Amino acid sequence: MPTKNKIILTFLVILTAVLITFFEYVESNISHMWLIIMVAFLMIIGLWVFPEAKGKMTHEK
Repeated sequence: MPTKNKIILTFLVILTAVLITFFEYVESNISHMWLIIMVAFLMIIGLWVFPEAKGKMTHEK
C-alpha cells in the first residue's frame, strides 16, 4: 500500500478513535474509552509494521 494511503488511513483511524473516545468519556464509560484507545493503537501499528498480503506469484513459461 502506498505511503500516502497509509497516512490517510492512519489519520482516519485517529480521528474516529478520538471522536468515539470523547463520546464514551461523556457517557462515563472509562473502561470502554481505554479499550477504544488500545484497539486504535493496535490498528495503526498493524498498518505500518505488517506487510500486506500478496499471495504466491506464479511464473508460467
